[in-house]
Amino acid sequence: MGTINTSRMDGKGRVSIPRPLREEMGLAPGTLIAFVREGSEIRVKPLQDPFAILMNEAEEEYAAGRTRNLREFAGEHNIALSGGGDTESGEGH
Repeated sequence: MGTINTSRMDGKGRVSIPRPLREEMGLAPGTLIAFVREGSEIRVKPLQDPFAILMNEAEEEYAAGRTRNLREFAGEHNIALSGGGDTESGEGH
């Protein structure tokens, strides 16, 4: 068993995660936390935001040059796009 850290619950049911644990686990404000009941114990588990994961993957793909815009994708798959105009040339909306 690791080091035991304690925190006191306030009147609204809030508890603070001790700073050493936050730093060790890389927890920042806004981190999504799950509370899992296991018998008479409560396990606290940080969760990853699925949208943040997707955004990071998209940024990595873009940085590596592995992305295409919609017009390129449509052209590669013989898909006709309608409406919207040509935003790259300044025409359209």
